Amino acid sequence: GVDLGVDPGPELLDEVRRAPVGPGEVLLRRGTAPAFVYVPLGPGLLVRPGGGYPPEPLTPWVPVGTTGAVRRAERNADVLAERAVEVLVVPAARYLGSWWNPLTPRDLRDRFTAREVC
Repeated sequence: GVDLGVDPGPELLDEVRRAPVGPGEVLLRRGTAPAFVYVPLGPGLLVRPGGGYPPEPLTPWVPVGTTGAVRRAERNADVLAERAVEVLVVPAARYLGSWWNPLTPRDLRDRFTAREVC
């Protein structure tokens, strides 16, 4: 997630749904369109990236599919449930409009000039 620094208001959850994902179900399939970003509410999801990288469990409450939504690029990995888990389903446009809050260049500069960095 992102610390917005302010109360984001009810629009943050507009169009967001909670959905169950059962064991063995595929949540994201490599090569599909990035229509949604998902937020796992507990452990149980596993990412299977391409390119020979090993599968890895995903961390609860960390959005999945952000890169595809930002780049509007097809999915580059499969994500499946090893066990039952619930996810928040956020339309990509809503995620980018209300949830995605990267630092501006000025914010980045200010944060790093305020402290000594290697």
